[in-house]
This record gives sequence, structure tokens and C-alpha cells, in this order.
Amino acid sequence: MENTLYYNSYSFIFKEKTIGKLKTNIYEYTSNIFLDEIEIYDDSLEFVLYEKEIEILYNKEKLRFPQNLIPRIFSTLVLYFYARIGYCKVLNIENILYRLSIIEDACINNHKLLNEIKEYKKIIEIEEKLFAFINETEIIKLLFRFPYFIDKNKILIKKEFYLKTLINEISIPLILDSTTNGNKVFITGKINTLKLGNFIILEKLEKIYGIKIEEYQLTFNYKIIFGEINNKIEKINNNITLKINDTERILKEITIFKN
Repeated sequence: MENTLYYNSYSFIFKEKTIGKLKTNIYEYTSNIFLDEIEIYDDSLEFVLYEKEIEILYNKEKLRFPQNLIPRIFSTLVLYFYARIGYCKVLNIENILYRLSIIEDACINNHKLLNEIKEYKKIIEIEEKLFAFINETEIIKLLFRFPYFIDKNKILIKKEFYLKTLINEISIPLILDSTTNGNKVFITGKINTLKLGNFIILEKLEKIYGIKIEEYQLTFNYKIIFGEINNKIEKINNNITLKINDTERILKEITIFKN
């Protein structure tokens, strides 16, 4: 990936702990990511993203065949990345559908997984839904839909950034602040209550958790490290915590770093 912000390979780690009404769930996902450049344009990039060595743990138990096949539906993506708006289009839809059909055959005796595959097929067959889905995956968000722009080697922090997958059916607008220390950029975010009122958030959280909520606190911390010489992305770490009535309910830590 010469003349871009990216190295050819990264390691990816995603950890999420959710504390619900009755139980605590811990989800861990790791993989290796490989980027293969196809064409570079002035403000866009066409490339292939390969994801390999995928491993998933759910409550410390490793997902095995055939459950571990589902993430492989999207393990090879040909993408067209619009850098200015931070948006990816998927170019290999037919290939994804073919891969899904192979995985569907392997899951023929597992009705639960077959139903899950049918839902993915509905997404893939409608271009707009597929693009929206891919752009909200953790890898794409971390590597390509970051809360800043880079213009002529200057880092410009976005005035606003949205969290779309933390609380079901709510897109949370954040006001961002940042500091820079050499090749490191630190970004923090707080909810823009002028765009999304506390009442709406409280109402949704009370519906999810089934309790009276007196207060909540969202913590958003984002750190990116660039190479000191080549200015490529070496590491990104994003920590998100949702605390309700002084109890941590959602803890997410997403990290990507060069191999």
C-alpha cells in the first residue's frame, strides 16, 4: 500500500463486555488483515481487504465449525474508498454471494445458522443495505471511517462523529475534542445533547435494561499512532464505555496494529 496511510497487514482485536438483565456476556474477536492495493486516485483508493486467521470466543469458549463460518462471508472484500467522506463501496458482490452459498451448503443441517445466512443474503442482495452494513463493521470503521480527515499532512478533527451500533436503533452524535503529541493523536467525545436529547437516550436504555435509570455516562476515547518517518497508521485504539447508575453496562475495546 505505497503512497497511502496504510501498511500491507495489521492485527485486529475486538473485545466487548455487556452486562444485561440476567447475565454478563464477553465477546472476543481476533484476526489478521491484509490490504492489497489495486489503484490509487487523488482522493480515493481501490483495494482488496483479506481477513484471515479469524478466531472468536464467546464467554471464553471458542466458536467452532460451523458457527465460525459466518464471519468468513465477508472475509474478502474489494472496496472503493472515498477518503474525503470516509465511505467504502463494495465491488465484489457476486463473489460474496458465491461464498455465502458455499457456507450455506456447509450449514445445511443447522437451521439456526441457515436463518442467519438468509438474513445476510437479504442485506447482500440490496446494494444500499450492503454498503451501510460494511461501513459499520468494526474493521472498516477503525481503519477507514475515523473521526478525522487528513489534508496535506494536516490532521483535521471532525466536528461531529456518530456511534451507530452501541445502543440499538439509536445513532449517537458525539462532539469531539483532540490533542496531539508528536506522532500520537488523542480524541475524546461527548454526546451532543442538542441533537439527541437525554430523554430519548434514557427512554431507550430503560426499555433495554428494564430498570429505572437515574443517570448514565458515555466515555469515548480514541488514540491513533502514525509512523514517525512514513506517516502511516501504526496503531489505532478505541475504548467505549457506557455506565448506567454507576454500573458499567457496555465496555468495548477495539485495537488494530501493524504486523
